[in-house]
Amino acid sequence: HNQVSRFSYKSLQDEDHLQSSVRYHRKIINALKAKDKNLACRLMKGHVLEALEVLLSMPELREEIADEMQYAAAVAD
Repeated sequence: HNQVSRFSYKSLQDEDHLQSSVRYHRKIINALKAKDKNLACRLMKGHVLEALEVLLSMPELREEIADEMQYAAAVAD
């Protein structure tokens, strides 16, 4: 949880990503209100992937994110 919070904080330092994140959250809420779980899932996936792209564009976090992804993949197996 702490790592997610840290990565979220870092990615939201990018103004374009912050605005996009707000738009994604609004769309996700609207999809949930409409009980459209398929749309909500697609939007959430897109939101997470976009945040990951932003984080990967930050050189100081690239290695740390790669390590986290390897750990997550190992735990999932």
